[in-house]
Amino acid sequence: MPSMLRIKALLQRRVFDVLNTHSGHDSLVAGTAARLARTPLIVRTRHLALPIS
Repeated sequence: MPSMLRIKALLQRRVFDVLNTHSGHDSLVAGTAARLARTPLIVRTRHLALPIS
């Protein structure tokens, strides 16, 4: 995925302690990039009133 590689490169250029995602898609793409870049903490924030299915 080109977007995942670009996010990984960004995370490696600077030192980030936390990556915060907001949806299933960005959790998958950016979360994978953060793991590969060794970002210590990945947080997923939900903004929906619906229960988790």
